[in-house]
Amino acid sequence: MIPCWQEPFIQIGHTVLYIFGILLVAATVLGMALFVRRAERHFKEGRRAVYIVAVAVPVMALGAHLMYCIVDDRTALLEFRGISSFGAILGGAVVLGVFAVIYRGSPAPSWFWFDAASYTGVFAAIVARSGCFLAHDHLGSRTSFWISVNCLDGPRFDLALFELIFLVILVVVLTRIQRGPRAWADGVVFGISALSYGSFRFGVEFFRDQATKHSGLTVEQWAALILVCGSLFAFPWGRDDPPATPRSTDFRRRATGDRPIAPGSGSRSGALCPRVPRGGICGRLRSRWTRPCRRSP
Repeated sequence: MIPCWQEPFIQIGHTVLYIFGILLVAATVLGMALFVRRAERHFKEGRRAVYIVAVAVPVMALGAHLMYCIVDDRTALLEFRGISSFGAILGGAVVLGVFAVIYRGSPAPSWFWFDAASYTGVFAAIVARSGCFLAHDHLGSRTSFWISVNCLDGPRFDLALFELIFLVILVVVLTRIQRGPRAWADGVVFGISALSYGSFRFGVEFFRDQATKHSGLTVEQWAALILVCGSLFAFPWGRDDPPATPRSTDFRRRATGDRPIAPGSGSRSGALCPRVPRGGICGRLRSRWTRPCRRSP
């Protein structure tokens, strides 16, 4: 059982900086930096990524606050206290959709922006959820489970801790996909991220204590269902030969072990990929959603 503690803080003169706010700002800066770096590294589109970030960050902040006001405290609308992660996610998705249409003629495919945002956003979310855990900001219902926090009137689920564990697992899976020997179609990374995160949040909300429900589900669960449904459009169900996003030289070296790269292979990694069996549904989907690399002459 995890003991309860006071939220750590740093006092500078008469100003008190709490760990949650510090890590939230750090997560925002980290996510922006990784997103811009990824766009510049893959397509030399760093400037356009900066434009997206400049619009997305205030929209996500506004969406996070509005979602908090709808779910938790409607009187906090003009005080700007309290945020909700789902509001930020949905706001960011809207901004990405608008810019994907605006940048349709750019070298970067439309789904690349969603893939880049979801992949880099997981790293930022890990930092932000660490602040939630240190502040015990998302305590759930009472329990006798051994992974619980002994706060308030007894042991309770710590939903931030559960999400932190999930995000670490998710970032490992996404990194394995990104650095694997096959080039996944654009949109698959976002689809996996949104589908898995939405499903996780839908389930973990059942452990929330005294949550207001609408038609049997909380607002967060309805938002999770929207995210899950939206993720299904990211998978290339009807694309036979999806375009592959080029990858960096560092990723190529890791994937191939400095072996020769086939010129014009169209692969994201450029690796000499093994044959993927088509047996079973997983094998068929992987063969359909990835581009096999051509062997060098």
